[in-house]
Amino acid sequence: MNQHPGFRILSPPKSAWVAWAALGFLLLLMLYPSPAFPWSPVAEQSSAITESDYREIGQFLQANTAEDAIVVSDAYWLVSWYGDRTSLWFPVNLETLAEIEQRFVSVDAVFLTPTYVSEAAKTNPVWQNLYSNPVPFGDFPIVKEFTSTHGLRAVLFLKQEGQP
Repeated sequence: MNQHPGFRILSPPKSAWVAWAALGFLLLLMLYPSPAFPWSPVAEQSSAITESDYREIGQFLQANTAEDAIVVSDAYWLVSWYGDRTSLWFPVNLETLAEIEQRFVSVDAVFLTPTYVSEAAKTNPVWQNLYSNPVPFGDFPIVKEFTSTHGLRAVLFLKQEGQP
């Protein structure tokens, strides 16, 4: 193929690998905090919490709530599966909890764990505060704390004592 004397085919600059290396480095930084990354600090912080802890919490819930109890929780799956109780995802704040009770269903208990409370605290710290410093609130005068064998702490706020 003949080339025109005034035109040259340009090849990528030799420094193009720098751009690819920078992109690779950024991707590496994005993946680093992920437990999927082999030497991630998240992977090093493996939790000592086991299924037996969840079973203990389930037994705690069963012993302290009635069979037909409706429990609002940040760990709704734990309440339903291990505690065998009807569970609702906890609302953003106490006002919304009151509205749920007024418009839809009477809630018998509020159950908080560290599972998702920290995420909710970003928008409204009420649940984090109640988890950190459990005190009776609103219609929930009874406070019971539980710590599993491996240290999973949970707080149960009750309207009244459950029936074992």
